[in-house]
Amino acid sequence: MANNSKSQLDYIKDYFKANPNKDLNTTKIKGIIENQYLSETGKRFEDCDRGIRSLYQKGWLIKVKKGCYKYDPNYKSDDKTSHDFPGKIKKQILKRDKYKCVVCKLGKKEGLDLQIDHIIPRDRGGKSTLENGQTLCSRCNFLKKNMSMNSLGKKIFQNLLKQSIKKKNTEMTKIAKEFLKLFKKYNLN
Repeated sequence: MANNSKSQLDYIKDYFKANPNKDLNTTKIKGIIENQYLSETGKRFEDCDRGIRSLYQKGWLIKVKKGCYKYDPNYKSDDKTSHDFPGKIKKQILKRDKYKCVVCKLGKKEGLDLQIDHIIPRDRGGKSTLENGQTLCSRCNFLKKNMSMNSLGKKIFQNLLKQSIKKKNTEMTKIAKEFLKLFKKYNLN
């Protein structure tokens, strides 16, 4: 195990550079990249999917279709706008959201890693603006990535219902049940 100064993104880049102009399915390659990172650093790769998406969003990879990307050494993104939130806007979003996750309401005080997230994702035309940004903890951001906002919202209210019943909080139980009825009424699954 070597002490290595390569970043996780460098591992992804190296893999794509070694396989230029090939349509690579992230489900198949992320295990390879994660295992190489683990064997060389002794550490677990945090979020390979996110890394691949960020390289696409920065114009370094080409998205072939959902979950499939390729590296073309001759490709230059014609999008000159930055996909990342500028530092000033990140600070405004954190301040507006009181340095807490807008979903679970936990934040820096509880030791959570906070991230600035696009409400409408960049790959669906979302801009890096104050209005399209929100503060999420890494857990809620991961859940959002893997679920629709409706599914995530429903899951939050289901968990809230369980906790409020367990703690015998009748008011919160009533609120959670009302929200879950709305999910059912409007078929928000």
